[in-house]
Amino acid sequence: MFAGVRPERAAALARALREAGHRGARVAEERVLGGRFLTEAEGWLVGTAYVDADADPHTRAFAAAHRERHGRSPPLVGRGLRRRTVRRPRPRRRGRRRPLRPPLRTAAHPWQGITRRFSYDPGGQFYDADRDGGAFLYRISDGAARFVARADDIGAGG
Repeated sequence: MFAGVRPERAAALARALREAGHRGARVAEERVLGGRFLTEAEGWLVGTAYVDADADPHTRAFAAAHRERHGRSPPLVGRGLRRRTVRRPRPRRRGRRRPLRPPLRTAAHPWQGITRRFSYDPGGQFYDADRDGGAFLYRISDGAARFVARADDIGAGG
């Protein structure tokens, strides 16, 4: 497993393993996708926190609706979108008073996002991906990352 973040370093490792005849598992994470890595890492598996909405059966309906409305496929969907889609209650103002406490009850309910189900951790200030880690697996093939499966679907008949 390559645990670095630079595509050129991952590409060098991929090349060295290939030249050494390595046939075992070759795995990296999303930050290496790009540059020389894609051309050197044929067959590697890469874990990501985002998904190609057209490739994942769970998000194809979203992709179709996006194409119908915007005339193009959606960009990769996942971690970066969370900041824009997490529901944050806005405090209301009444006159010159301080804002009222946000209605936390409505924000605390779990909801289904585009790529995963979210809920808030009652013991802290963070959200949890409830029963869906939101991780996705890609295989490098012909110089591109190709969607394989959601990590949660691997071994579950998916």
